[in-house]
Amino acid sequence: MKVYRIDTLIVVTLFSILAPMISSTNEVVGNVLSIVDKIAIVILILVSSSIVINRRRLKAPFDLSFYFMVSLISVISSLLFSHNLVGSFYQYFLTFQGFILLLALSQVKLSQVEIYRYIDFILLVGLISSFIGVIEWLYPNLVKEFLHGGIKHEEAVVRGGALSLQSIFGHPGQFSWYMILCLSIVIAKFFIYREKSNLLYAVVFCIMVFLTYRKKSIIAMVIIVTLAVMICNRKGANKVFLVCLVSTMIMFLVFIFEEQMSFLLNQTLTNYNFFSDSYSGPRVALSQVSISIANDFFPFGSGLGTFGSWMSRVNYSPLYHEYGLSSFWGLSPDDSRFATDTYWPMIIAELGYIGTVLILLLTLKLLGRLYFQARRNDGRDYVSLVAFLSLLGVFIESISSPALSRSPQIFIVMIIVAGAISQGDIER
Repeated sequence: MKVYRIDTLIVVTLFSILAPMISSTNEVVGNVLSIVDKIAIVILILVSSSIVINRRRLKAPFDLSFYFMVSLISVISSLLFSHNLVGSFYQYFLTFQGFILLLALSQVKLSQVEIYRYIDFILLVGLISSFIGVIEWLYPNLVKEFLHGGIKHEEAVVRGGALSLQSIFGHPGQFSWYMILCLSIVIAKFFIYREKSNLLYAVVFCIMVFLTYRKKSIIAMVIIVTLAVMICNRKGANKVFLVCLVSTMIMFLVFIFEEQMSFLLNQTLTNYNFFSDSYSGPRVALSQVSISIANDFFPFGSGLGTFGSWMSRVNYSPLYHEYGLSSFWGLSPDDSRFATDTYWPMIIAELGYIGTVLILLLTLKLLGRLYFQARRNDGRDYVSLVAFLSLLGVFIESISSPALSRSPQIFIVMIIVAGAISQGDIER
């Protein structure tokens, strides 16, 4: 029975990963596959609710008081200010789908065999997509035409005269995040099981991250590898050696891709000037306006589905007009592709400062729980280490992307986190 259970999650995950690529050749099928993970979450809610009713006890994988408070703020702000309550209800599901999935899976309890099997599947997809990434690096037009119908995200793909890799994913940012996820897995395997082949895989994934030319992914890579060294290796001399080794490798890669790294640095200084009065890009504009909205709709924000969220695009929010964003490229009613490019500005605007603090604390406490689980037994808790590094990866990504509320990132990561928490409960 449990084998079928994890196999179902594996199939759903595969559909979520491939949906954007399939959409480029068959939009109808791709759109259907893109909501399979949402359907899976709803089914899990029903199954876990039945378990809780029969058991008469709810197992809390995170601080439920924070979650209930931020949910209450969501309801109040949406009732007061939202222009579409149905959209607000659906946006609640999208915004909190990670926590909802984690809560549901915690009632079902994944076994160690199941979670190991799921992580191995994630790694297998990572190795296959890396191989395709190498082919794309050698023959970029061939892969773009064959897998993506010739579609190129010009604003995201061309970096410093080079094309960012995206492999089987719908966007280079998705591919770079997945490489960070796979890097977390092989780094944990290397430090815990001392399998040298995983060090080779780690180098491959690091190179793939560099070839996507995504700033936050490169930063996440450095942080994740450094923390894995600190958690898993108790001997101070070895720690220093490993940190120096990793630093040398990263500096070597920066030297090889010097032109692209210089481009990324200059682009960051130009496009992320938060103190400039002139338009510096959609993410900066969304961040600046989110503060204004939080001040104007103090203390609970403007309500779900009103700014920076998916439903604010589906039902184009009047706030974009009111705060002067509707005339910007990528934020207009005709082309709002960048309206969902951020996470924290969405939270700040829609849930206010109080809701933002609650979600931040909720996420940090969950990270803390996984961190202390990973440090048990001299850092030899494999699943907890992978879960901690994976969740940390999407947390870092959320600085400039909606990673904490977007599929397939949050769906995959929360399955691994649920497995780690289940194993932690069993061991305690």
